[in-house]
This record gives sequence, structure tokens and C-alpha cells, in this order.
Amino acid sequence: MLIKLSVKHVVREPVSSRYMMILQSGDEDKHYLKINVGDREGEAVDHWLKSITPPRPMTYDMISSIINLSDGVNVSRVIIDRCDECGVFYAKLVLSVNGMEKEIDCRPSDAVAVGVRLNAPIFADVCIMDKYGIRCSK
Repeated sequence: MLIKLSVKHVVREPVSSRYMMILQSGDEDKHYLKINVGDREGEAVDHWLKSITPPRPMTYDMISSIINLSDGVNVSRVIIDRCDECGVFYAKLVLSVNGMEKEIDCRPSDAVAVGVRLNAPIFADVCIMDKYGIRCSK
């Protein structure tokens, strides 16, 4: 089962100076998932959310443009589907190619950076949310 998420915030942790992407579920009992991401990936998502346009297109902008220009291809969803014993998350960018689904294995930060640009929904497997998510009740 999948839980739909949206990007709530991208923040820089004060102690480590690393970027952290915080995803939030839309259900009544809010679930949050914290994923550490690299500087460039964090900035790419953060700038997109804040509508900051770089002077030149970034890699995620180029990838999104290529997908937009490809007939019969779109990003149907992003799925964060597993986490290893070291706390490294894994994701899939799910493309619809002429009506057939194709999955691309990638880092969650890359999948989200492309997904937000193309308005693709973001999901996490319920097992990921149960094990690594934070639940906040009203």
C-alpha cells in the first residue's frame, strides 16, 4: 500500500549543514518522512518550491524538458519504496511510455526534483512510513 506525500519543507540542518527534505502525508494524522539529501538536490527542490528561477536551466529542468518534449511519455508518480540498514532511501521514478509503465531506479532526491517539476504525485510505501515516518496526531 502507498501513502501519498507532498514536499513540506527543505531545510538545512544547523549542526551538520546538510539538507533535509521533509515530506508530509495528507491524511488526518499527519505522517512526516525526513530524508537527508545532497546540497545540489536540496537546493533544486527548495528553489523550485520557492519559485526561484536559476539564471540557466539546471539538470532537473533539462530532464523535465526532455520528458515534456517526448511524445507519449510522462512521469506518472514517484515512489519511495525501501530503505537499507544504513538509513539510505531508494525510490523509483515511474514513467508512462505510450501507455506502458516503466520504472527508473533512482535516489529519492532526484525523483522528487523531477517529480515536482512535472506535477507528479509522490508516494511512500506504508512500510517505509511505519518504520521511518513520524506521526503527529491533531
